[in-house]
Amino acid sequence: MFSLPLHLNNFFTYKEINFIGNELKNKNRITFYNDQFFIKASRHEDLESFKLMKHEIFVYNYLKNHLKIIPPILWFYEDSSLSMFIMANLKDFPLATKRDAYCLNQSVNVNLIIEKIKTISHIPIPTTWNVTDNRQEKIERYIFNVQSFLQIPIKQKLTALLKTIPANSTFVFSHGDLLPMNIFYSKNDITFIDWEWAGIRSKYYDKTLFLLFSNDPSQVITRYSLMKETMIWDTLFLSLRELNNLNRVKHLPLFNKNIPKWIKALSVTLEL
Repeated sequence: MFSLPLHLNNFFTYKEINFIGNELKNKNRITFYNDQFFIKASRHEDLESFKLMKHEIFVYNYLKNHLKIIPPILWFYEDSSLSMFIMANLKDFPLATKRDAYCLNQSVNVNLIIEKIKTISHIPIPTTWNVTDNRQEKIERYIFNVQSFLQIPIKQKLTALLKTIPANSTFVFSHGDLLPMNIFYSKNDITFIDWEWAGIRSKYYDKTLFLLFSNDPSQVITRYSLMKETMIWDTLFLSLRELNNLNRVKHLPLFNKNIPKWIKALSVTLEL
């Protein structure tokens, strides 16, 4: 059983705190916000959620000395049963409200966002983090898991390309989940949120992920030349990963809507 820290009274009303407590009784991880503050909290019974929360708190505290385009943590807390942090609630709006929106407003300055994304790669990598390039292993697993969706020419070309994954890729600090829904945007400001998957990845990973989810993936791949040598592996990796996720979740409406989208993305990337 857990008890909520009294310090929450500085940010939320009695009614809001009761709601947060009841949500945590039923869920391993919750988010909640009022007009002023945002809270993310996790129970320790779910080890994966606990690790992600602990990691995200570390990343936010680390980034405050390196990056201006993040919201600062106002307060964080951890005991034997709970972890949580509180930030000021953002007044801007996210570029998307769901993962599979695939449709940025035409007024959004995509080039400006790409320039801001580049600044992430310049952040010094924490000394406690290690580089692990397991893209080939994951790609092979994804191909195996989704092979029933893939036409023979796609499988053949992917198999041939697997032998050429470059060993000398440049690895940098990465957000890891820079979907449009994790970017708050206004004409004067851009803010990146949800850093729980931050780590070390290839130089163009964050840019490629953002672009693939900013609009129809196959159109984006052509428009931004995501099949060129410096970006093709991230494009293939992310397309296969999305197919693998859809296959694993098996949510029928999303499955039927998005499986063809990502198969086409593979075909365009492989220039078939």
